[in-house]
Amino acid sequence: MHANQHSPLSPVSSTATMIANLPSLLRAMVRDPRESLVALCTFSDGRYLQFWVQSTAYVVVEVCANGNVPGARQLSESDEAVLSSIGFHAPRGTQSPNWWRLTALPDGVDDLAYDIGFVVHGVLREWLDKDVVVTTFAPSIAPIAT
Repeated sequence: MHANQHSPLSPVSSTATMIANLPSLLRAMVRDPRESLVALCTFSDGRYLQFWVQSTAYVVVEVCANGNVPGARQLSESDEAVLSSIGFHAPRGTQSPNWWRLTALPDGVDDLAYDIGFVVHGVLREWLDKDVVVTTFAPSIAPIAT
């Protein structure tokens, strides 16, 4: 598949639209009758965010770590310090290979969405008009970073 083509199962939107719709997406995932759901948001440079909603209790958010991104797009020490300052935990080897944060649901959705908007634009430096592919699916295993 060409880099600019996307699977029909993976809706493409702008980064700004993804950020604006994030609270609605997370609330819909909470209302879904399945025990857990994942939303994977993949940017055109290969970096990604992952939201793992576990029933109605919490969401684990992951921001791709340097071990999972090309060299030119890696996070700087100051980027990592910002993630840490807003409640993200550092990667822990293969058990939890990305920066992660646990947020209680449903009360934490709006604050989380605000922080993710900052992470996307201020830390990952993704332009708001840039494409992002958002894919949702039911996982077959429970999240590790809890």
